[in-house]
Amino acid sequence: MGEFTRVDRVTREPDFTASTVLATGSLEPGLLDLTRQMKSSDIPQDRRRNSARKQAEMEGIRHRVMTSANQLTVLRMVMVPLFVLLVIYDYLGLAILTFFLAGVTDMLDGLIARKFGQKTPLGTFLDPIADKLLLVSAFVVLSLDSLNLAVRIPLWLTITVISRDLIL
Repeated sequence: MGEFTRVDRVTREPDFTASTVLATGSLEPGLLDLTRQMKSSDIPQDRRRNSARKQAEMEGIRHRVMTSANQLTVLRMVMVPLFVLLVIYDYLGLAILTFFLAGVTDMLDGLIARKFGQKTPLGTFLDPIADKLLLVSAFVVLSLDSLNLAVRIPLWLTITVISRDLIL
């Protein structure tokens, strides 16, 4: 076993173990990192290449705010007032189509963000807001008495759903 000395950096001696350090009582636990540092040559070539590629992709995405996933999210947000207007002016077929397309964009933006590494802080922020806007506006519009819809969502259900979203 090697001789123990007080150090403030990572030690590369392979014979250090936690039990020997704690048994001697001569070192404070926070001063010594007992894990062995790995040289880049210790990491397999393919893992280094993948890690470097992912890091480069993330750096590029941080500089690109409006990725295609974020553009789909903004498109979904634009569809909300369109959906509301179509329901109010009694174009229910187009309103259903708009709502369906908004749902498809929700699925696609998440898929694109994960599959192509386009996750951004803006997307993480905007996606739930777009979802809430669409669902809350649909509940509110479809529960209005003044629209004379054949089937209307009960007001208590709309209040319950909106309250749940506000609490969570």
